[in-house]
Amino acid sequence: MRIFAHSKNLPTAKWPVLVILMVTLTACQPSLATKTVDMPEPSPTQPAPAASATAEQPTSPPQPTLTLTLAPQSPGVPQLLRETAITYPNRLIWSGDGQRLGVFAEGGFTLFNAETLEILATRELQSPAYVLDFSPDGKTFAFTPDGQSIQLEDLDQNQVLRTIQPGSTFQRAIFSPDGRWLAVDSMEQWAYALWEVASGQPGAVLTGFETAAPVYAADFSASGNKLIWHARGTIQVMDIASGTLGPVMGHEDFISAFALSPDDATLATAAGGTLNGEFTALINFWNPESGERVAAYPQARSASAMTYSPDGAVLAVAVGGDVLMLDPATGQSLRTFNAAGDAITSLGFSPDGSRLATSGSDGTLRVWSLR
Repeated sequence: MRIFAHSKNLPTAKWPVLVILMVTLTACQPSLATKTVDMPEPSPTQPAPAASATAEQPTSPPQPTLTLTLAPQSPGVPQLLRETAITYPNRLIWSGDGQRLGVFAEGGFTLFNAETLEILATRELQSPAYVLDFSPDGKTFAFTPDGQSIQLEDLDQNQVLRTIQPGSTFQRAIFSPDGRWLAVDSMEQWAYALWEVASGQPGAVLTGFETAAPVYAADFSASGNKLIWHARGTIQVMDIASGTLGPVMGHEDFISAFALSPDDATLATAAGGTLNGEFTALINFWNPESGERVAAYPQARSASAMTYSPDGAVLAVAVGGDVLMLDPATGQSLRTFNAAGDAITSLGFSPDGSRLATSGSDGTLRVWSLR
């Protein structure tokens, strides 16, 4: 565990100075309030997948003693290249070549030219139909027309390529980073079934994850080698080739954002937790192989999104309307800039790392130059 603190074993003569310093630092911290609710955990029954974290009482991990050493910020600020209005954007995906940007919003999907933000295609769906995912190939759109089947549509050709019949009730379907697989969840068991996109044929079924309250989801890592299972206050990383689950990484509060580094070696999570006796918003860094939390950094507010740069050198974290660019090795702030008038709902680096796209609850999509 990296510890960023002055030693507690100070000579007696330095205690008055320490007391004054502690009072001064306390006065500078934002006011934090917590509410603890004791909730009985239900027994595992029939799972119900979910795309976001809501109401399970999470597991409390061992509490280290840490404090933050504030780092100076770089004067460089990303340059705004383009922006456009879009109603309630909540997720964005770059195409593998960096030329297109897919944005999910309330009730639909819009495909943009990433350079100009010209609209290339739109899909508005009415219940029981809903959007599922967009492939990194830049053209394949997955949706369900009825909640029972999945259709894969080529947006360039404006035609359905194939239909997948999962054979059980589902809520989510996600493309692998290489676009080869579509992973479909199940409401009848804790599982994601892989389907080959090119042929529409079934592949392996990934399972083994469990949660007390039956609400869960999973997402591919950037490398495509791992599946990240998450359920409110717990998270586990699975090796897809072997189907082996790593240890449970528990949190005191709900996980609001997470990201696995491109080399799969470090997992970053955002959740409330206790640090030096106080409950605060935290950014945690974990070793997913051992389940050890190796560092924790307090924040003024909970993070709503986070993602690693393609080379793993930067972790971008959305806190309110600001983007914090952190050095994952040290937790130091490289730069901070405002990207939305309200909370940022999603952010993502372009495949070459030269741009960052952000969407905000203020109804904006923005693309920033990082060079």
